[in-house]
Amino acid sequence: MRFVLLVTALAACNRQPPAASSSSSSSPSSSPASAPAAPRPKPAPGNDCNGFPCDDGWPHPLSRKQVSDGMQPVKSQIAACFAKLKVPGTADVKLTIEGTGRVGSVVVRGAFAKTPSGACVEEAVKSATFPAFDGAPMTLDYPFTLR
Repeated sequence: MRFVLLVTALAACNRQPPAASSSSSSSPSSSPASAPAAPRPKPAPGNDCNGFPCDDGWPHPLSRKQVSDGMQPVKSQIAACFAKLKVPGTADVKLTIEGTGRVGSVVVRGAFAKTPSGACVEEAVKSATFPAFDGAPMTLDYPFTLR
């Protein structure tokens, strides 16, 4: 029997971080209100974003690739959820990643909400780890297809 995990929302992307300011004010919260925000630099042509535009406005401190890499170990656990419970479908996962790189909260929505399969997926996603980052926690949707 073949188990396939399909992750549809996130693809690897080599997003470049904003350029550091050389002024004495190093954080956006300490800059004067009248100063315009510096535009986010666009990735160099040829960056591999797996079919997604690299400058698509991804609003998070971690890149798509970092999120995808952090979710990679979870995929086998999600496959085990399907193998154990034999319920196909899409688990719509909403997760919050804390600045420490740990998952702060996970909620499975949609057809798998409050089901044994959903609980299994939630436990799997809670084990994901990501690089630490500065700034507010990031919340995103990450669908998993179980079949």
